[in-house]
Amino acid sequence: MKFCRSCIVLNCILALVCTTESWASVSWQSGASQGEARGLVRLTGMSHDYPDGSSLNDRTVVSGVARVMLEGEASASTHYELNSYLIAVPDSSLLSQSSGTVLDVERSAGLERSYSNSEYLHIAVDRLNWRWRGDRSEIIIGRQPINLTTTFYFTPNDFFAPFSAQAFYRVYKAGVDALRFEYRLGDLSQLSIMSVAGYQRDSSTATGWSVSPDGARRSDLLRMTSVWNNWEWGLLAGTVTGQRVLGGSLQGELFAGIGLRGEGHVREAVTGNLSEWSLGLERRWENSLTLQFEHFYHGAGAATVSGYGALIGTTAYLAQEYSALGASYQLSPLWSGQGVYLQNGIDGSAALSLGAVYSVADEAELSLGLSVPQGASPQGKVLRSEYGAYPVSLSAEYRQYF
Repeated sequence: MKFCRSCIVLNCILALVCTTESWASVSWQSGASQGEARGLVRLTGMSHDYPDGSSLNDRTVVSGVARVMLEGEASASTHYELNSYLIAVPDSSLLSQSSGTVLDVERSAGLERSYSNSEYLHIAVDRLNWRWRGDRSEIIIGRQPINLTTTFYFTPNDFFAPFSAQAFYRVYKAGVDALRFEYRLGDLSQLSIMSVAGYQRDSSTATGWSVSPDGARRSDLLRMTSVWNNWEWGLLAGTVTGQRVLGGSLQGELFAGIGLRGEGHVREAVTGNLSEWSLGLERRWENSLTLQFEHFYHGAGAATVSGYGALIGTTAYLAQEYSALGASYQLSPLWSGQGVYLQNGIDGSAALSLGAVYSVADEAELSLGLSVPQGASPQGKVLRSEYGAYPVSLSAEYRQYF
């Protein structure tokens, strides 16, 4: 009898989750040094129903992710972090749809390994960094998350492993290989200087990226933020994968509790300079209800549906114009809900994503999700609208923290 490796791992993860006695996080301290080890297990079931005319088949899959985190201080001024995970998916063709983990991140394949046949197992070091802190400065070297965004759904200034607009679970942002310097200019001003290693595409590796960095794809950025007149203003300049970038951001409150967020940049490209920007409004009430609206101009996108084909696989968004309307609300002490309605401004297609989270226990939760697209269905591999090619998706995920 033959057993697939991913099925065995899924059964082990399930046994771990169903154990009656939960683990607790492990911590230690010795003199000036201290640390803590934690864990997370996620079991996900997802079903996809593709539209008629699609070249993809309807399918259902169960996947598992086990994550181990270690962080602490070696001294009063030094901090270290290790975050690694294992993904198990029975069918490798379902990986991008079911894992709930960002895999196509431009970083060295040397810290990741895959075992793929009919099943798929992927082991990765997501974060591995060392941090030194001074009175006003901080240096971080190694694999680390870098977040440069102020908006929520569409994040044009988040160049490194951004979340998708439909992502509701955003606890762990994927890390990239970087050197970062932070300096506090004042109580409300910050200077950030970073250099992020770039890599070439390499189909022979576990991640599709090369092991050694490519200097031509390195990113060097300077970002400065400061608060003036109760508004935070940001300036961004440098290069991203060898292309010059100049941008900025702002966030603050207009009136009556209505917040305004915006960010964008102009980027050098082979076809000429491309601009991308996102502008959003939000309102939060005391009863926990939050409404958010954002509009996104994606200069690298296509102005017509016929231009989508050349962009598939190169960008997360195919069109030039998008809008998003989102909401979140604490339904009860144990239930929370959120949703987002995305619309493509070029072809009129849309996608409604709904999510709910139930607190099973102090260290466990159940997440339910539904995604319903709207738009012209594809004809084979020919797109007639972007979201019209998306499947109706239903998902359930159990998360156990240790």
